[in-house]
Amino acid sequence: MENKTTYSITQQPFGKFTEYRLVNNQNGSYIAVLPEYGANLNQAAIYANNGLHEILLGPEDYDKLISENKNCYKGSKLLPFPNRINHGNYAFAGESYHLYPNETARDCSLHGLVWDRPFTVESTSADNNSAKLVMNYEYNGSNEGYPWKYFVRFTFELKEHGFVCTTLLKNTDEKDIPIGDGIHPYFKTGSLIDSWVFSLPKCEILEVDDRLIPTQKVTVFTEYEHAKPFGDRKFDSCFVLDPLHAKDGIATLGIQDKEKGLRLSIWQEVGTNKYNYLQIYTPPDRKSMAIEPMSCAPDAFNNSLGLIILAPNNSVEFAWGANLTKL
Repeated sequence: MENKTTYSITQQPFGKFTEYRLVNNQNGSYIAVLPEYGANLNQAAIYANNGLHEILLGPEDYDKLISENKNCYKGSKLLPFPNRINHGNYAFAGESYHLYPNETARDCSLHGLVWDRPFTVESTSADNNSAKLVMNYEYNGSNEGYPWKYFVRFTFELKEHGFVCTTLLKNTDEKDIPIGDGIHPYFKTGSLIDSWVFSLPKCEILEVDDRLIPTQKVTVFTEYEHAKPFGDRKFDSCFVLDPLHAKDGIATLGIQDKEKGLRLSIWQEVGTNKYNYLQIYTPPDRKSMAIEPMSCAPDAFNNSLGLIILAPNNSVEFAWGANLTKL
C-alpha cells in the first residue's frame, strides 16, 4: 500500500485557470489558490469542532470570479498599493504621477495593479506537517503611473488549524520606490456577522471623507477591545494597529460563532514595515466580513501613513494568517 503524507497539493481546472488546492488528507481542510489570477485566495475550509467549515467567501466558478472581482476583489492581492489613491494622483521624488481611476464612482485608483495578473508557480511542497505553495511575479514598470520595477514572492502554507500567508517584496529598480501591500479576503462562518462575538485590540480609527479618503484626524478605538457581540455595526474603515497592544509582534482579530462552537482568529504581523493597518468592510447582506491586513493606509502615496520607501535591492517581508478552532 502506498504511504500518503498528511498534506498534499492537487491541481484542477477553474475555467481558464488552474486551481491549486492545498489539502489536509486526514480531515479535509483545504485552501484554494488561483496563481494565474493575481495569486487569488479563492476558497478555504478548515476542520474544527468535528466538522469542516468554509471560512472564506469566494466566487464558486470562473464566470462569477471574472464578473464579481472587478468590484469586490474577493481574495485579491493588493500591490503596490492597497485601498485608494485619491483621483489616482500622487507625487514622489519631485515628479507627478497618475494612475487610472478604476473606482469611477469615487474617482480613485483602487487596490493596486496585480489583482488579476498572472503569477508564476515557483515551487510546491507537502509533507506530514504542512502544504506550501510559492508563487512570484515580476513587475517591469510598464504602467506609467507606477514606472518602477519590483519582485514579489507570495507564499501560502496550510497547517493544522489554518493557514499562513507570507509576502516578500524586493525593489529591482535602480531608484527608491514607494510601495505598500495588502490582501482582500472575505471571512465567513455560516452565521450572520451580527451574531459574532467580536474582538479587536485597542487601536486607532482613521476618519475619512465621503469618498473614503483619510482626513488628518485619528481617534482611539476601544469599542471591541473586550469581546462583545458585533451587532448591527457597519464598517468601511481603516484601523491603525499599535505594536504596544500586540502580543509578540502579532495583532489578532477574534471572532466567536457561539451557535457553531467556533473561534476564528485572523492575525497579522505588526511593527516596523509590517501590517500595521487593517481595513474592515461589512457587506450589506451581513453574511461575511472583509478583513484586510495592509502595510499602509488608504491614499498612502499622498499622506505617507505607513508608506514604505524601498531602496534598490532592498526587500521587506510581511505575514498574516487565520486559524479556526473549537470554542
